[in-house]
Amino acid sequence: MLRAPSASTRAAAAAALAWIAVAACESRATPTPPLAPTTPTPAPTTPAPAPTTPTPAPTPAAHTAPPGRATLIAARDTGLHEITTDGDDVRRLSATPAQQPRWQIPGQRVVFLTQDAAELRAIDLRTGQEQLVARVRNRIECPNELPPPAGPIRRIALNLHDDDNFFVEPTRACIRLTDLNPRMAGLRLDIRVDLATGQTTEYADFAEHMEHVAQKCQAPRRKAPPCGPATQAFPEMMAPIEHAGPKDFYASAASPSGRWIVLRGNFTPGDTFFDQVVLYDRTTRRTFPLGGELGQKADAWPAPLTAAQLAQDGSALHSLLGPTTYETPVYWLAGPDDRLVFDERLVIPGERIVYVGQLARSF
Repeated sequence: MLRAPSASTRAAAAAALAWIAVAACESRATPTPPLAPTTPTPAPTTPAPAPTTPTPAPTPAAHTAPPGRATLIAARDTGLHEITTDGDDVRRLSATPAQQPRWQIPGQRVVFLTQDAAELRAIDLRTGQEQLVARVRNRIECPNELPPPAGPIRRIALNLHDDDNFFVEPTRACIRLTDLNPRMAGLRLDIRVDLATGQTTEYADFAEHMEHVAQKCQAPRRKAPPCGPATQAFPEMMAPIEHAGPKDFYASAASPSGRWIVLRGNFTPGDTFFDQVVLYDRTTRRTFPLGGELGQKADAWPAPLTAAQLAQDGSALHSLLGPTTYETPVYWLAGPDDRLVFDERLVIPGERIVYVGQLARSF
């Protein structure tokens, strides 16, 4: 039977989303405008890195990209790969273990971080040439509060914990590295990289519980100037629609054709925010699970949820569908085909779910 979220449900969702927005704002460093010219603050910089050796030639193609069809760039621990919109590998572009690729020039040049966030690199897709843009500080040294035999220095490892924390503009990259996920982070290091020269500027910000040691940490303490678009504190929400999916799940995003709808629900607050995600077919009125451990190989299309499963309460659905963190990328690719990105997987509705890695994006 078709149902729409009740008025009380919509009100609860609105209240929850408002609470999420407040919590997310508290967890992120609030940008401040640059200092006025009359009181300049010297910015710590590092020189451009030395040129690196050329990247080895790409590996032979495993598949051939269809003529006229768009290809995608995916980052994995095995490097950067060109893939088709069906999730098939075309060729490996780089052997550098990579994360979070970004388009600097769409279709031509990709900028990415190494998996340890120690280097910012770029690759020109027209020539295959890869270069080191800048070395990135991925740890901060602070006094160690642990008793002996612990050493006097604590080295806090940093990495990219949210894909919203890495933006690439035509002339610069904006990176935020943290010690933990954004809502639990004690240390945030914002880095601005000049993509032409490789020079970096750093801005360190500490959470309240780190204030007693922050003054002694080897990092430039100050707020970072604005960079990139405003981040989204909670998942996208469409106008309410009637659906036959799980009770009180709301419509988040529709596919390009309009046939498939991402439904989300069972919000769970905490240090990390969780909910559940399903895919709803408006033509057949069936609901398909997307969460849970899908593995890193091609998966058969999941069976639809049964009427008995759809009637279960939130805790039972939580166990069935698996949790999805709010930082997890869930979005439709632009284009004529219905292709959903769910974390590091490409969802081809009605056919299969394929592990592909982190896809190159523009923000």
